[in-house]
Amino acid sequence: MLACGRGDAEDCTVRGPDAYLRGCDLTNADLTNANLQDANLLSADLTGADLTDANLSYANLSYANLSYANLTGADLTGADLTGAFLGRANLAGADLAGADLTSANLTRANLYGADLAGAFLGSANLTDADLTGANLYGVRSRGIVGVPALPSGYRITNGYLVGQRVNLSGADLSGANLSGANLSGPERREPARRGPDRREPDRRGPERREPERREPDRREPDQRQSNRSDPGRCQIGRHRGCARGIAERVPVDQRVPGRTDRGPERRGPERRGPDRRGPVLRGPDRRDPDRRDPDRRVPDRRVPDRRDPDQRGS
Repeated sequence: MLACGRGDAEDCTVRGPDAYLRGCDLTNADLTNANLQDANLLSADLTGADLTDANLSYANLSYANLSYANLTGADLTGADLTGAFLGRANLAGADLAGADLTSANLTRANLYGADLAGAFLGSANLTDADLTGANLYGVRSRGIVGVPALPSGYRITNGYLVGQRVNLSGADLSGANLSGANLSGPERREPARRGPDRREPDRRGPERREPERREPDRREPDQRQSNRSDPGRCQIGRHRGCARGIAERVPVDQRVPGRTDRGPERRGPERRGPDRRGPVLRGPDRRDPDRRDPDRRVPDRRVPDRRDPDQRGS
């Protein structure tokens, strides 16, 4: 809060929005970033005050003294500045859109880059004011006094501000010299405001095709000969009559066991579990030696001849 000299108000303390500061003495006050929205500053003295980035939107500044005040970047949207004195005030980059500057004195004021869209400059004094780089879209005017520095293509003619996209409704320009004035220019379009996409999502789901249903071959056996001569065509498995005809034509002794001529066999992969059999436990070989090694022959064990010698000779 900032307490200043008294005026018509009982208390000149800056309290915030809707503050009643009519006729208060706020000379050289530091009101940087102050919120004075809708404040009543009628006839207040703000000479040399620092109002950088202050919010003065829709404030009543009629007949207020703002000479030498610093209003850089201030928000003066819709403010009432009727009869206000703004001599040598710094309004660079200020937002004056829709502000009422009827009979305001802006002698040598700095309005470089200010936004004056839709503002009213009826009978305003713009002597030596700097409006270069300012946005003058839709500005209404009449009876302007003085010659300010204007953006390229703008000029003061018969007390009216003439140039690109200004509002000249009701203006009397009879006999006016409009040479050098640019009354054309690109139309200022509002940005497209697109809402959220409310289209229904695609709920078609996966495509479900019906299986192909072929009618059985009802032709005579002689007409089916063309199909029977091509076993690969009948191995699809859909023409049972064709497959049966091929089986009948093949001799029995040449048929392959287990073959049905119905297409390739589609067996699934063989799934074998782990081998859970125990290890083979073999003991020592206790078989007869002759049986173990067929090449190993037993020595000839002959019984001695015990007959008489005479019997041996015979």
